[in-house]
Parts: sequence; C-alpha cells; structure tokens
Amino acid sequence: MTGVQTCALPIFEDGGPGMDAEFIRDHLFRPFRTTKKASFGIGLYESREYARQLGGRLDVLSEPGRGTMIRLSVPVVHSDGKGGDIISKVTAG
Repeated sequence: MTGVQTCALPIFEDGGPGMDAEFIRDHLFRPFRTTKKASFGIGLYESREYARQLGGRLDVLSEPGRGTMIRLSVPVVHSDGKGGDIISKVTAG
C-alpha cells in the first residue's frame, strides 16, 4: 500500500510496578483474571480483541519497576477526494 501515514500517540502510560514478559505473555490478556479487587479482568482482553477485529493490534511495553505503556495500532479509512477510500495505519502509543 502506498502513501501510508502513521501517527503515534500514547494512549495509556503509568508509573506503576510494571510487568515482566512472562506475566504479559501468560496472564495479562486472559479474560476474567485480575490482580485487582474491584475489577472483572476483561478490559485489556476486550480492547485487544476489538483492535484485532479492526485489523489492528494492542502492544504492551512494560518492565518491572518502570511502569507500563500500552500502544494501539488500527487502520483508518478516509476519503481520497475522488469517491474512493484510502486505508492508512494509525498508531497510538
């Protein structure tokens, strides 16, 4: 695809305890699993699945002791001004 534009914007970043690669791989996106008392454990799972349905992805950048950043990438459709659509990749994060 030619003329693809990419935009980067952080959508979620915190200064919490961070997560190791094993936790991200094995636990973070499993529905109904949470480390918090007042949570259902479905937010990140649902967000990732919705991004996938749109042809995008949700990436987690985290390190123990350094916090976490979540980056969202989704294709965006806009008009080319000639009655056609152009799909470009937009990244948040």
